[in-house]
Amino acid sequence: MAMTLLPEPHRRRPVAIGLLLAALVVFYLLFLHGFVVQHLDYGEQIDDMLAQEQRFRAKALERPALEARLA
Repeated sequence: MAMTLLPEPHRRRPVAIGLLLAALVVFYLLFLHGFVVQHLDYGEQIDDMLAQEQRFRAKALERPALEARLA
């Protein structure tokens, strides 16, 4: 009986699919995950800045009333 490294014929497809999925996960972790996490962080920063801008605009709208009270 010869020793072979290949799986039995009826198990080749599931092994190939498993190897493909493992390769895709490794590819994602090595090349894409850093960009995805950074992009999500940028989105949070943009949301924070938009909220801050709204607060500043609301304060700026109060200026005429404050100037009228001081005059």
